[in-house]
Amino acid sequence: MICILVISILVISIYFSGYICGIKSESQKILRMKICSDKYLYQLKLAVKWIKDTSKIITYLSDYKNKKICIYGMSYFGDCLVELLRSNNFEVMFGIDRNAKQLFNKYIPIYDLNCHINEVDVIIVTAVECYPEIKDMLSKKVERNIEIVSLEDILYS
Repeated sequence: MICILVISILVISIYFSGYICGIKSESQKILRMKICSDKYLYQLKLAVKWIKDTSKIITYLSDYKNKKICIYGMSYFGDCLVELLRSNNFEVMFGIDRNAKQLFNKYIPIYDLNCHINEVDVIIVTAVECYPEIKDMLSKKVERNIEIVSLEDILYS
């Protein structure tokens, strides 16, 4: 009788442990989905701002007309920015992306973070949700004063 009671308690406790772990696992999935959703909403708002006033980027970068530009973050925003800048006669030297091996741009080479950054005058960061961390990391890599600016700062200036 005691043996059956102990086994019953053990089975019930295993069941509830599994149930609690399942809830924890699901809440972690929901949190990851929320973070991803927030990121895409943020990017959508930035894209709408860009579409409403494309000239804002060109105006902001007019001081860099004869300077060498690098773009950090070569996914959708990076590709679009290369097209915009090239069509307005800006010199985009190359792009940087941590996934450089999986990306391609028909106009510029894309390098990983180990590239030599010091040959450019400005770096435009399109990965705006990580801008503070990226700016800090890039600042440590450059040997001279290179301006590092966020696409968001350009659009909302």
